Amino acid sequence: MGSLLPELCEIDHYDSSLSTPDVTNSLSSKCVASLEDYLATLHQNGCQYIKHWSAGFKDGRSGLMRTISKKLNRVLSELHALQSTRASDDLIVNSAKLSSVLDGEFQECTAAIKTEFTSLEGDYEKKVAYLRSLHACQEYCLVADRLPKFNDLQHQIRLLLSNRAQDIEREIEESSEWDSIDGRLEAFKCALVLDSYVDQE
Repeated sequence: MGSLLPELCEIDHYDSSLSTPDVTNSLSSKCVASLEDYLATLHQNGCQYIKHWSAGFKDGRSGLMRTISKKLNRVLSELHALQSTRASDDLIVNSAKLSSVLDGEFQECTAAIKTEFTSLEGDYEKKVAYLRSLHACQEYCLVADRLPKFNDLQHQIRLLLSNRAQDIEREIEESSEWDSIDGRLEAFKCALVLDSYVDQE
């Protein structure tokens, strides 16, 4: 509908030259009102979707993440289309507000991912949940573009695992503190849950 706005304005201009103009009943005014109503619905849906998306991301629920990411991808696409019409000041301001809400949640999620993958410390299961969720988002480009790249995280986790293995090997060669070594080996075994994301390495 927004793409028709210039043509509707032309029709309104032609009509006004033939009769007394009625701004509230003009085709372009009705179009703008419809776009603003649609944006209000989009805002409500977008806020609901991002709330479920954020909760699902932390849990690593692949099915939910695919479903919600698909819906969010559509919201982002339609939001971009609405913004590009520049139909009214209210439309521009309110679409910017929704963009800010969504991008804020994506940025918060990105920060949490980067923090989690700076080291092997913490919860391996949380790392798996993040990887699973991130993988589920990959086919929805507008969502995926706002998150860390899945392949980059795979590379990062391989590097972390490799460095930890080398540290343990070096400790075995240089130390006789077997209680400490055994403890590190047992802790390292927990990283097996990451195998499917590093090609069983």
